[in-house]
Amino acid sequence: MNNNPHYYKNLTSGREVFVFLELGKNGDYWTVEPMSVKASSVEDLKPFSELKGKKVRLGNCEGVVVGCHPDHYQLDGKYHGEGKYLTHGQLLNMNHLVRVYWTKGVAQVWQPFYKLTLYD
Repeated sequence: MNNNPHYYKNLTSGREVFVFLELGKNGDYWTVEPMSVKASSVEDLKPFSELKGKKVRLGNCEGVVVGCHPDHYQLDGKYHGEGKYLTHGQLLNMNHLVRVYWTKGVAQVWQPFYKLTLYD
């Protein structure tokens, strides 16, 4: 299970996060992130394979989800490290990103999943 990423909606940020799972000492699976969550306690935990290949839109661009980034670390940005209170909109972690192959638009890019719209 550790090699296959999963995703769920983080209740704190309201965003989907992509994570690996690891087996804990007590035999339960836990998310691999700074504030680990017991996998069995997450109601909407799904394997990334269910999202891979889904069609997405961002403005006029259309594409397909082809990958995710399940490692949790914060991206450097304008407000990162300045000692100011940051809103959730200003924070971005690598585990919020999916790789999109644009069929109508630009080349493949990493994109925050919460900015994309799923469609069929």
